[in-house]
Amino acid sequence: MGRDVDKSLASIRGLEQVPGNGMSRRRFLMTAGGSVGYLLLASCGATTETTTTTAAPATTAAADTTTTAAPAVALSEVVFGLSGDPDTLDPHTTIAGNAWIALCNIFDGLTMLDYSSQEAPVPLIAGLAESWDISSDGTTYTFNLRQGVTFHDGTPWNSEAAVFNFRRWFDEGFEHYFETANATVAGFIGGVESYDGMGDYEFTVKLAEPNAGWFDYLGRAPTFYMVSPSAVMESGNEAFSNVGIGTGPFAVESYERGSELVLARNADYWGGAPDIERLIFVPVADEPTKVSGLVTGSFHIAQELTPDSIPQIDASPDLRIEFAGKPVTFGFAGHIGHEPWSDPRVREAFSLAINREAITDGLLRGAGVPASQFYGLGNSAYDPDLTPFPYDPDRAAALLSEAGGSDLVVNIKTSTSAMGVPTPGRILEQVQADLGAVGVQMQIQILEWTAYLGEWFDGVPEPVAGEPVPLLSMAMGWDTNMLLGAYIGTGSFPTEGGVNYAWYSNEEVDNHLAATGAAASGEELIGHLRAAQRRMLEDRPYIYIFHGLSPYGISNDLEWAPAAAWAQNLKLARGA
Repeated sequence: MGRDVDKSLASIRGLEQVPGNGMSRRRFLMTAGGSVGYLLLASCGATTETTTTTAAPATTAAADTTTTAAPAVALSEVVFGLSGDPDTLDPHTTIAGNAWIALCNIFDGLTMLDYSSQEAPVPLIAGLAESWDISSDGTTYTFNLRQGVTFHDGTPWNSEAAVFNFRRWFDEGFEHYFETANATVAGFIGGVESYDGMGDYEFTVKLAEPNAGWFDYLGRAPTFYMVSPSAVMESGNEAFSNVGIGTGPFAVESYERGSELVLARNADYWGGAPDIERLIFVPVADEPTKVSGLVTGSFHIAQELTPDSIPQIDASPDLRIEFAGKPVTFGFAGHIGHEPWSDPRVREAFSLAINREAITDGLLRGAGVPASQFYGLGNSAYDPDLTPFPYDPDRAAALLSEAGGSDLVVNIKTSTSAMGVPTPGRILEQVQADLGAVGVQMQIQILEWTAYLGEWFDGVPEPVAGEPVPLLSMAMGWDTNMLLGAYIGTGSFPTEGGVNYAWYSNEEVDNHLAATGAAASGEELIGHLRAAQRRMLEDRPYIYIFHGLSPYGISNDLEWAPAAAWAQNLKLARGA
């Protein structure tokens, strides 16, 4: 149990665009992050210096959000236009955002996100565990399970069911062990030394070493939510992808892969039955169909709209745009070990030359804010005390002149799409114009996603005399525990299988990163991550442009707001 063993990645949903040959676990984790930007580390409210304090306040909050709503106008069903197909009903095998939006309505976790909150990051609340104890050394988690809960097929939720799910993830000798589930889950909540049920409603997990992020992962993504043991045993591991039986507010009514997923209200839901009788997810790949569906009333919600669609939605009296904060930062970098990027004056000049407000208010139409740091909005390591980088082209030109780089020619590679970033090529055209104003000629090379990933994994190459200086764009939005070290840790150079593609190295930063691995509390973990980030900002290995916001088009017939997360729960949706 709890082995961190490399597994075949070919069957992990959400990784279809990732090169599969010879991929190390580190590459899997970083690539997986492209689909799991919503995993946000937060302070663990139940973490204490003793073994007896529980999460009773969180449990109370969970009850309040589901029982105090005012009567709603009748709205029998909600149709949600997804950007892609939720192509599996097995949460343990996917890290794809489109699947997660659907799955978090079908399944519950030991802890979960409070989707009624507009805070960023979204707080964790009690789920299938009513409360929990965490030992003073941060290695033992004891969950007091919620009683009287059943899966949609009538299977009781208890410690036996919890053990079954963990064995499916970790126990290779278990009849229902699923290798694909292990490959998906273990990289995030590995390090499990043992787990056991103590009576019907107590479940204990022991970690090999303290890991404050482990607890947080459990509640922030449906990948770690609980499935029906009876359903898995009856269908088999592979076929469960068409079954999808959990304990959530909605149950699967019908599922036509690639076409439609219909969920029906779970009238016996432990948190109170939803107002909506049916929830329908329809995959919609193209933007015009999303907008048309909203305008005609075919869709009540459409996600990930492009900025160009925002004016049309705003102009309709029947529709509205709502933005959800998410942990995405877009920017670029060069090779910090070689001129000219090794000169701090050049890096500062590039940062000062960019008019970020023109990008966020103009091109993005409010679907982003000027960047101030590595971490994006909605991420608990985001530091609200840091201010956006200033726009000062005169100072930028002076710095370039001092560094002898007034006539620089650079070539930046980007992708046709980037996680949570609409039209990265158009954004870089604005950067191109800004840099041109201070004497830097920027060439933009747009690659297909798989080709771009190959460049990204290899890192920014060394400049070649007489050729444009190479740069690479980036969209960062992974969970905080793995993210920062992967991008800036000395041990994460591309030659070591990592994604520190700017080849950045700083001993003080590395020390903070090392300290995060032994952090026993969320507060301690976030403290080290923010300290590492602040030190990194002094060196500017990356040039940050903006923090992304996700535009949702929503019918005014519907009372619902997206949370600051990638996954979204519709339990509280109601007629306006």
